[in-house]
Amino acid sequence: MISFRVSIVIFVHIVFPIAAHIFLFKHSEHFGKTGKHVC
Repeated sequence: MISFRVSIVIFVHIVFPIAAHIFLFKHSEHFGKTGKHVC
């Protein structure tokens, strides 16, 4: 069974970057073309 610490690491390094890229992609008009690569 996956430990709580490992699940947090997976969330931070996989789920959060994906969500951040989706958010920046949908709101790229507020940041300009360079806003898509802010990470």
